[in-house]
Amino acid sequence: LYCWNNLKEFFSPMTITEIEEKNCREYTRRRKAGEIGRKSGNGTIRKELGHLIAAINWEINKKRLSKYSMPEIWRPKKSPPKERWLTKVEVAQLIEASEQSNYYDAWRCTLWINLAYWTAHRKTALYNLVWPQVDLENLTIDLNKNWNVTTRQLETPPETKKRRPVIPIVPDLEPILIDAKRNAKNIYVLGHPGE
Repeated sequence: LYCWNNLKEFFSPMTITEIEEKNCREYTRRRKAGEIGRKSGNGTIRKELGHLIAAINWEINKKRLSKYSMPEIWRPKKSPPKERWLTKVEVAQLIEASEQSNYYDAWRCTLWINLAYWTAHRKTALYNLVWPQVDLENLTIDLNKNWNVTTRQLETPPETKKRRPVIPIVPDLEPILIDAKRNAKNIYVLGHPGE
């Protein structure tokens, strides 16, 4: 919502065909200065202008706009990636805090932290992880398969650039997963899919 409010404030007087590189650069300058919304960096501004591109493409796909009306949307360079890694002490503190929590789903948080730490994998793959993907006998987790709720079977998705691997279960994670499986109430490792 904030993204669209910021875009609307700057671009709403223009038609799509009037948008030029200079407008995008001015939008970037004003967003960085805090003249539109809060001060923001390149990453946020790129994301917002990406939403503008997506909205225009949507209208083109719906045939409400001609494909020739798509302007060149200039975007600032990507921000350098953040290289912040949790230390073992910080991970231990997170696990301890989640174990001491009164929250009814605290066990899920603890298990998620352990999975994330010991597999170093994407959160979506872990949120959707099902027990048939976890092979406790061979100590592997097959993240390259997805659970089909209709057929109730694992399926290999179409190959993409973000291929998910089969990863080993390290000795520290094994007893955690064994305990979680013993207490599992359904097919999802974390109790349910999603956050």
